[in-house]
Amino acid sequence: FQSADVLDGTRSAFWLQPQTQLCTVGEYADLRALVCVRQSDVALLSAHADASLRFDSLPSDVLTGRLESVSGTALQTVPPELIVAQQIPTDATGAPETGNVWYPLSVRPMNIGSSTAPLYATGTASLETAPASIWARLRRWVGLTFSLPF
Repeated sequence: FQSADVLDGTRSAFWLQPQTQLCTVGEYADLRALVCVRQSDVALLSAHADASLRFDSLPSDVLTGRLESVSGTALQTVPPELIVAQQIPTDATGAPETGNVWYPLSVRPMNIGSSTAPLYATGTASLETAPASIWARLRRWVGLTFSLPF
């Protein structure tokens, strides 16, 4: 039995252990996290906001990231990973519940490497927002809570 780094190319034939990385396709710098945010919360976000990402598959690790873009189009269907993990409430067809409109955000993880690349994983994200006055927060809360004619 021989052991070596499969990716170094110096060995032409040997046995592989289970879970041995055989190849890498793409660059870790190109990975993006899809973050789903309620329409009412999108207005609070600023361009290039800092983000903290915590994945269910890596509960003790917190990855930092930066908001790259907010889609101008609401989600029509929820990604299946979020349905299985019950992260977003959906109706019977898999569409987001009618009470909320969800928008996809693209967040670029900053400190990600081969050992921490949680592909197709679900989790939570915290995005920093600009400070707001008490009056602005109260006005937003009232607007989201009550349907007023003005």
